[in-house]
Formats: sequence, C-alpha cells, structure tokens
Amino acid sequence: MAERHPALPVHRLRDAVAVRVRYRSLRQVAREVGMSPTGLRKFLDGSEPYSATRLKLEHWYVLERLPDDIPSTDAARVALSTLTRGLPADGADGARATERRLLDVLERAHARATAGHAPSWIRELRHGLQEG
Repeated sequence: MAERHPALPVHRLRDAVAVRVRYRSLRQVAREVGMSPTGLRKFLDGSEPYSATRLKLEHWYVLERLPDDIPSTDAARVALSTLTRGLPADGADGARATERRLLDVLERAHARATAGHAPSWIRELRHGLQEG
C-alpha cells in the first residue's frame, strides 16, 4: 500500500494545539488529544510526531475545530483523509478517487439544498486533489 501524505501541515496542528493550551492547561489538552503532557510539550517544542500521534492530533483537530469552522477547509481535509485511510493512494478504488467521489456527492447535496451554491471548502479540496 502506498504511503499517504499527512492531511495537514504539522505547523497547523501545532498552532491549533498552542492556541488551545493558552486557554486551557497543557494537561487538559493532552487528555483531549489522548497523549501524555510530556509528549504534547515535546510536540509544541518542535518535535515531529510519530504517525500514530499525528493521527490522534488530526482527529482532535477535526473534533475541536468543526464547531468553530463549520467546516473549515483544513478540518474537511482531515476528515476526508480519515475516511479514506487504509486505501491505497492511487487507482480506481484508491483514496484520491474515493475522495473525489465523496466530494461529488457532497457538492450535489449542498447544491440541491442551497439552490446551486456549494461551500467554498468543496472547491478548495477538489482543487487540492487535482494538484496532488
């Protein structure tokens, strides 16, 4: 199976965690993410997360950001990547093709519900898939 690219740049995850830690404690945010306070401190200090930790951070990002940004392009990108995780990157049944099909369904549903106006995050994600 081909290696998947991370859904978000690590600096976006780090920035989101840093903002949350400012308003809560490091210990509380570590508990939310599902990692140790020491591990979260190392991540905030610049260490590169292991793949399992990165998944936890991405899932936390989606759960914590969606209520504020209904949905932000970044949160939608992580959610789409999460839904297609485990699929090979390319091919007819690969992650990218599946992500395109999911976006098609979402775009049609939004267009029907809003008289033809799909949210900008769908166009942005589609554009990113074409570049990738």
